[in-house]
Amino acid sequence: MDYEIYFDESNKLDSPGKDYSYYGAFGIDSPTVSTIQEEMEYIFSSLHTKSELHFNTYKSNEIKKYFQVLNHFLQKEIHINLYIIDNKRFLAAGEKLLLDVEELRKYFYVKIPERLFYGIVRHVDNVERLNIYMDDNTEYQTLDVYNKVKDQMNAHSLYRNKGYIVKDVKGLSSADNKMVQVIDSFMGIIVFILQKDYLQSSKIKRGKADLIYRLLMEEGNVARFQSMINLFLWSGESDKIDIVYLSSKITEFLVYMNIIDSQEMQKIHEIYATTNCKELPFKEKVALIKKETDCSNAEIQIFLGYAMQIEHGDRNKFVR
Repeated sequence: MDYEIYFDESNKLDSPGKDYSYYGAFGIDSPTVSTIQEEMEYIFSSLHTKSELHFNTYKSNEIKKYFQVLNHFLQKEIHINLYIIDNKRFLAAGEKLLLDVEELRKYFYVKIPERLFYGIVRHVDNVERLNIYMDDNTEYQTLDVYNKVKDQMNAHSLYRNKGYIVKDVKGLSSADNKMVQVIDSFMGIIVFILQKDYLQSSKIKRGKADLIYRLLMEEGNVARFQSMINLFLWSGESDKIDIVYLSSKITEFLVYMNIIDSQEMQKIHEIYATTNCKELPFKEKVALIKKETDCSNAEIQIFLGYAMQIEHGDRNKFVR
């Protein structure tokens, strides 16, 4: 079987104000990758959009595209290993060894991907040919990460008699590959939940939280989300890796969003109770809700979701 692993990272060891950095490996068989890319092409075409998917730049007026792509992604058999690194501890450990940040990265960008990648393939049967894709990154090229990772993974296969050969390790640009875009977005969602960014009072964060919440509300998606992701914390105190249980992080997020929902939904209930909003054509409905809630163009997508919940019992009706 041909198999592919995609690597992504969020934050850096020395990112200002960031206690943790995150490194993820996404394992997917090649036929499934082809299916995902075909589905993305269809979605982009049907929505007449060419702009890239990046969770960092997500805006609520793009909810249809992000929702549809990520919901399709969640239905696939995908194995995700993600390491959470305690930045302060590792920087302190580096100082003791007289290693600066650049030298630490040189070791990190081989050791961490190697552990993540092997953790994926060791549990997947019948992998024969393996291709590994990382960001098309000048730093990776300078540190010769691609060749080092290839050598390490082939050594693992030989030593442990796993039977696969790493054919290629290379960098991919999101501009050239839609798979990189969906991996970036999915990684962003995981980190958003782990860092509890949804607690920040910002319209952008609120829009991102709404997207995630609506994705998880789709039937079976919470279970799928949890089952495909394995989280590990590497604290730096020893070589021991601690398991982090994603279920508790998701529960915290859902409880918080339920509270916010109950507050915001009341505004829409009052509009429907005191106006003829339900009977209005869509454009007039949007105008009325914007006027009554004094919401921005970005926020209107959230309130339209509430309106669909009231009218049809289906919050995702117009984005699915």
